[in-house]
Order: sequence, then structure tokens, then C-alpha cells
Amino acid sequence: MAAAGVLALLSASTAAVAQTATVPIPRPSPARQIAPPPPPPADAPAASSLQQKILLQGANSPFAGAGADSPQAATLPLTGPPPETSDAAAAAPAAPAPASTPSAGAVPANVRPGAFTLEARLWAGGTSLGEGVKWRIFDAQPSPDGKLNLLGEADGGVIHVRLEPGTYLVHVAFSRAGATRTIEVKDPTGGEIVVLNAGGIRLLAVNARDQELRQGEVRFDIFAPDEGGSDERFLIVSGASPGNIVSLNAGMYNVVSYYGNANAIVRADIRVDPGQLTEATLFQQAARLTLKLVEQRGGEAIANTEWSVVTPAGETVIESVGAFPNVVLAEGEYIAIARNNDRIFESTFTVEAGNHRDVEVLIR
Repeated sequence: MAAAGVLALLSASTAAVAQTATVPIPRPSPARQIAPPPPPPADAPAASSLQQKILLQGANSPFAGAGADSPQAATLPLTGPPPETSDAAAAAPAAPAPASTPSAGAVPANVRPGAFTLEARLWAGGTSLGEGVKWRIFDAQPSPDGKLNLLGEADGGVIHVRLEPGTYLVHVAFSRAGATRTIEVKDPTGGEIVVLNAGGIRLLAVNARDQELRQGEVRFDIFAPDEGGSDERFLIVSGASPGNIVSLNAGMYNVVSYYGNANAIVRADIRVDPGQLTEATLFQQAARLTLKLVEQRGGEAIANTEWSVVTPAGETVIESVGAFPNVVLAEGEYIAIARNNDRIFESTFTVEAGNHRDVEVLIR
């Protein structure tokens, strides 16, 4: 089927809705599996608890669009190769909605004469999405090189395009949620509702039960399980900030919270349900410390000092250079080792969650 002239934009208007970042369509190639980060040392404190709650659901969900009568403006290029995409984006789950979902494959209410209407919903009972939705339409038959030919793309929860009769592969993405459908076009006037079967997650972190960790202090990685049943996981979101909403396909995810760059790491399995916004708070038990090599208590820190912090078992937790290195460490006992002018000094210290302080190593 020739790409030129296959798709054309019929109309454009605007719909307002909360917007999150979109990701490219997964290309038809195997995604690289990425193992989660290594576990903390054996003598590190156990991961803290997780608080999880459903904030909003159903028609009140912030993921719902402005309604089926407000199609989003769309730009639909007629040609172009499939775009490049990262392994992380390609690994994002894009499971189709269950066959029993009543709205999956249903015809939108606002079909326009002479146009094929595509409408995206997060879940079967929701309204159409608005901004932040990305559509890509492919020829269902691979080209001689085995790749799918990208026929066009558009933005918006409801789009109207002209499609010649035939079979097409349609992918829709909203943040990290996505779905792929094969559609049959038999008549120029028609349409289909594509249900992403997705929800949202807002991640927060608290240290020592009452100290909220904000942007710049904590970050989150989100991993999806391997549908093949192996222990490998797919990294789909890297370095997410606290408080941001991420849309994901329904399912179980492994979330890793990093406070600082050492061993303050907490993991939790969190379920995302269709049409629901889940707020999950991960509890850290750590403290921010400043290391100082001094000649006497409260004295001036000595510059050009090399630092190592190790566990009682001798495992290195972090290394740094400087007079005042700042580190975040999980609760527990440690040994600070300072090297200056070919001399080595050390001191044993204990970290208590939320007790931010200086750790002084004396020159003796």
C-alpha cells in the first residue's frame, strides 16, 4: 500500500487535560532485558516499609480527558521511517486490554462522515484522553526488509484520519502506558476505541518517618517484570522525581528508591490498576553526613583528603576526595578512612536515621 495519500488530517481542535511525557512506539524488535540494581550489602539494614493507597478512580481520575466531543489537534506526516527508540522505551509494557473489556474495539460516539475516528481511553469505563497521547499508524504488512512501514502519526486522545480500506497496526502511547491494536478498515466512515488498560502512580519518599524527601534528594527507577517468567526485569523509567505522576499499563512493578548515591536504597513491589491513581510512599532510614579530617574536635577540616567509608565487614560503601564530602548512608555502623600526605586515619561511627551531622576523624 503506498504511503503517500493514505492518511490525511481532516480536522483539528483543542482539548485540555493534565499532560505527562510520551514515549516512542516500541519497534518490532526484541527489547533488551535489564537487570535491577544489585542488592544492598548483606549487613545493610532491611528495606523500610511501603505505604500505598488509591487516591482517585473511575470518572474522577485525573487521567481522563476532556471528553469525546473535544478531539485534539493532530499533525499527521504521510511518510517517514519508524523512529529510533531506546531499549528502556521498547521495554515498556504495552499489553492489550482483556478481550472481555466491553469498550475495547467499540466505535466512538463522535465518528465523522468520511473519516476513521480513533479514540484512546485509559480504561474501559473512562472518557477519552486529551493531550499527551501519541498515535502511530503502520502498514500491517512488513516491507521486504522485515520492518513495518510507518504511515503517519498524530497527537491527541481523539483523532480523525482518512484511511483506505485495509488492515493497519495502530499504537497509542500515554506517558509510559501503551497499547497496540490491529484494525480493519472496511468503510471510510468508522472508528474504534483503543483501551490502554492503564493507570497512574505517584511516588513519594520519607526519611525517618517524618522527613519528606524532595526533588534533588531522592529519585526512583521503575522496573517491569519479564512476561516470559524469568527473574530479569525491564527498566522502563529511570530517575523519576518524587511527586510526578507516571502512567503505566496495569500490572505489578518493582520500584527502587535512591536517597543519595551510596547505600540508602529501598525497594517495593507496587500494583497499578486500570483507571486508578496510586500514591506510594517509600520509607528510607538514612542520614546525610559531612566527613571531616581534623586535628581536634570542632577544628578546621583538612583539604586534599581521600575518603573511604566501609562496613565492619570491609565492604566499601563510598569513596570521595575533599575537605567536606557529603554522603547519605543507611542506618548502621561504618568505618571512615581518611588518607592525607601518605598517612591513614580512621574512626568508627554509627548512622541513625534522620540524624544529619558531621563525622570527624582525628589526626593522631
